[in-house]
Amino acid sequence: MYKFNFNLDQSFDKYKDVETKSFLNPEFKDQFYEDISLFTPEILSTTNSSKTSLEKLGIWINHYSKGDFNEIHDINSDEYQQKCNYTGILILEVGEDEDLIIFDETNTIPNKYKLERGDCYLIKNDILRGLEIVNDKLIALMFMANL
Repeated sequence: MYKFNFNLDQSFDKYKDVETKSFLNPEFKDQFYEDISLFTPEILSTTNSSKTSLEKLGIWINHYSKGDFNEIHDINSDEYQQKCNYTGILILEVGEDEDLIIFDETNTIPNKYKLERGDCYLIKNDILRGLEIVNDKLIALMFMANL
């Protein structure tokens, strides 16, 4: 797991209110990967990737309101694994005291992370993760990555 905190400018605000069908639009997906390209050098160097850019694989958004949660899970299906080996979680908007749970590499020890706008987590697909019960709100943009 890799954790970053990026200073998100206003260009990322457009993703907060996007309809789900927009994520199927190739131009919209391309725009996201262009917007995140400012952070790509840091992502690739930190992860020791030999790539020079992130592939434009896929994105989606999760909106959570008070009382919502995301059960502990991995994203390790054969179909998903064929597309990418990491999932990125970019926090676009967050209330106070929202926590993400990410397990260690052996999936035995859970670690709790307080979320802030601009946090970006890159998690191997076979690592367990989940979201504790939301106290206020959370908007997270998820993206596929091959590193």
